[in-house]
Amino acid sequence: MPTDGMRPPFVAFGDVLVQALKRAYVEAVRHRAAAVGTLDLLVHVVMFERRTPPWLLAGARPRLIPLAAHLDRISALQTEGDAAPLSEFDPELRAVLREVEWRVRRSAGHFWSVKESAVDSWDTWPRWTGPARAVLAGTLVAARDSGMPFAGPVHFGYAMLSEPDCDGTRFVCPDEPARVAAVQQLSGEPARRRPDPPYPEFDEARVAMWPRSGRLLDRLAGRFFARVARLARTGPLLAAVGPEARRQAVRAGHGVVGPAHTLLAILVLDATLTAARIPVPAHHSSRNRAASVLRAHGVDAGRLGEAVALRAAPADPPAELLTEQLEALRPGDPFDSAETIAAHARARELSLAHRHPDTGTGHLLLALLENGTGEAAAVLRELGADPAAIRDQVENDLRAAPPAWPAP
Repeated sequence: MPTDGMRPPFVAFGDVLVQALKRAYVEAVRHRAAAVGTLDLLVHVVMFERRTPPWLLAGARPRLIPLAAHLDRISALQTEGDAAPLSEFDPELRAVLREVEWRVRRSAGHFWSVKESAVDSWDTWPRWTGPARAVLAGTLVAARDSGMPFAGPVHFGYAMLSEPDCDGTRFVCPDEPARVAAVQQLSGEPARRRPDPPYPEFDEARVAMWPRSGRLLDRLAGRFFARVARLARTGPLLAAVGPEARRQAVRAGHGVVGPAHTLLAILVLDATLTAARIPVPAHHSSRNRAASVLRAHGVDAGRLGEAVALRAAPADPPAELLTEQLEALRPGDPFDSAETIAAHARARELSLAHRHPDTGTGHLLLALLENGTGEAAAVLRELGADPAAIRDQVENDLRAAPPAWPAP
């Protein structure tokens, strides 16, 4: 059974780069570009120039600013094809780009995004060039090699300049000696070892768990979200699991959110909070030990993510459940499966039965594994874990969690 020390280091794109990817894709769609290349990405990363060393783009910035104002000109400068070298981060990159396209699609009609009519022709939307994919994969490598969990603009700059033939590099460093010097200088750049904002941010969960800390706005928001959580009897971590499970289904290319995506969401949420150094307070942790129990049985986000990507999408829910979900969904959103909906309902029942103040990830994991015959149990068996042992441990943890009111 693998231990935590044997797992590969956590690495993902930080919030700044994900926002840049979304903006680059929105502009490519608006201008009906055939592809998103490294120059598109560079223009949108420069918008966050405070997170890049001032010297890196000093010579290119005067030429980049007009491009940012006239983004339709980028297509004319694009020379990149579709070929890209293989990378260890290819599966993660495919998932990220799939998610970016989904987020642009579901935001259609918003003032900053594309028109709703563009969603109708989704199959003809821009592709990502080979060099763009290579640079983005290299960005994750650069962050990992720097010991940073979330890749930022400086890691993107290093990865791009390491690809001498891409459009972005030729624009910033037209001659080879300048490129080599920039790569060498970036190798020792202190910003490479500076943490970038996490993605997803999970801000609502953070401020709800810590309503008395941080800035005044965070404290006010935290009190509001904590009160909403108490009224809804849905803990802040469980509230974050639903959207994260939907994101994981999209990343896997599935149109239905199933129990396997929910298990993965629990683990990714925990891994992201840990990497971002956001602790779970003691008064929440006893009801939210699902991720630590799964890891103790050898199931981590990396292994489970690989298994989920190989599985077929869950079956569509019955027509009545589809109809109930339609109003709350945006274009491209996956539906929740019948098993997922039932597990969330059962988790709330288990929380009440244990007299807990809210529902946490522990209740949800117990609901997913309660009968031992569902998709969650099946995928855990595929990974060599014992669903019954996991269920028993979660049940013991929940029994030990302090109740909010005395027994009748």
